[in-house]
Amino acid sequence: EPRPVRTRRRTLRWYYPPTTESAIAAAPRMLLIRLDPAMDKLALRPERGVLDDQELLRRCLGNRDLAARILEKFRVQLEADLGWLAEAIRCCNCDEAALAAHRIKGASANVSAHGLKEMAAELERVARHGEHDLLSHLAALQKESRRLVRTVSAFDASHDHD
Repeated sequence: EPRPVRTRRRTLRWYYPPTTESAIAAAPRMLLIRLDPAMDKLALRPERGVLDDQELLRRCLGNRDLAARILEKFRVQLEADLGWLAEAIRCCNCDEAALAAHRIKGASANVSAHGLKEMAAELERVARHGEHDLLSHLAALQKESRRLVRTVSAFDASHDHD
């Protein structure tokens, strides 16, 4: 059952607070994991199972422009959240890692990125139990994030041609 538009807007503002490139640039460079699809050698094309664009469009009441704007905000915030997660893991702070993974999980669910949501949920579970296999989970999450960013770029490109 879709939520009322007002509730969705409030939820989006919660998960995607206004961020600027300057705010991200102010973070320590070693903590940021750049998700620039132009850096990837793979062609920009939608990847099966990464993003359920039809579900996202339904959530956006068929408005492709809104979906594209949400995905762009998601991409920028994901970059910052992955930096936060990487720093928490580097500092062996399982509580912070679990919080960062939880945030990624929720945001991914909101944009219908179910694969990333599941990976973030698993990393959150591992961090909450204080297990020490966080680095391999982080690497898998980063890989899935790059796949998602390529898919988001392809979605944006297809939106430009509509």
